[in-house]
Amino acid sequence: MNGIPVLQSSFEAALQASISDQIVQGFDNFNADDAQRLRELVYATDKLVRCDETLLDMIKTNARAYFGGQISLDEAADRIQSSAMQKGMMCFGYRILRAE
Repeated sequence: MNGIPVLQSSFEAALQASISDQIVQGFDNFNADDAQRLRELVYATDKLVRCDETLLDMIKTNARAYFGGQISLDEAADRIQSSAMQKGMMCFGYRILRAE
């Protein structure tokens, strides 16, 4: 499995397809117990935060300038907001799994 599918049915299908009890080069593969632990972890998670990396860099740059005394707090906030709005950047949270 490469990543965690958003749909519950897809997640379950990928999980089942990944289960193997074979031992390869001395390492246990992903088994049913591992699948259950991952299932419990995923289902206990209620949101994932995702943020545009360019926006994070912009926030860090303006925060450094603010904390370095180069710009005011209002100026830092205005720069971040203005640039983010112009470029359509965003940070958001969403549920990892949703019912179909």
